[in-house]
Amino acid sequence: MWDGIATGLATVLIPTNLLLVVSGCVAGTFIGMLPGLGPISAIALMIPITYGFDPSSGMILMAGVYYGAIFGGSTSSILLNAPGVAGTVASGFAVGVGNSGGDRRRRKK
Repeated sequence: MWDGIATGLATVLIPTNLLLVVSGCVAGTFIGMLPGLGPISAIALMIPITYGFDPSSGMILMAGVYYGAIFGGSTSSILLNAPGVAGTVASGFAVGVGNSGGDRRRRKK
């Protein structure tokens, strides 16, 4: 069991793979900020780029793109008040309205 964990950590901590995950997060954030483009479309855009990579490096890049696109979708939902991905409709859109993410029903006094 510990051999597999050590092998996985050794694979992830290669400088090339660390650079790939950081660049994937940045690219995914920019792709996710565009309304209508979510994590699935960001991964679909990255598939042709990963053909020449090792399998582990390609998966690391696509994982970074996926998580960056989720963050980017939340950012556009909160700042632009335009939910870009279906997952951010309930969570992010309400935060930008009325300075509160909680219950927006107010009783008039």
